Amino acid sequence: MKEQKLIFISVLFLILFNFPMLSIFNTGGNVNGIPTLYLYVFMVWILLITVIFRILRKEGKESKKDE
Repeated sequence: MKEQKLIFISVLFLILFNFPMLSIFNTGGNVNGIPTLYLYVFMVWILLITVIFRILRKEGKESKKDE
């Protein structure tokens, strides 16, 4: 089950880092002095790390209970 979740998350984030999504945020605008494209990439990257960490941590705890 863990592998299926990680594959789904990988495909989802591949779509989020692909050209059409990046072009939406490449408007030249700023949010508090930070370009929107940089902010989008950073926030999606942090979200990716958090989601993968939670999946691996949750699955790791369940496998220790089974042993």
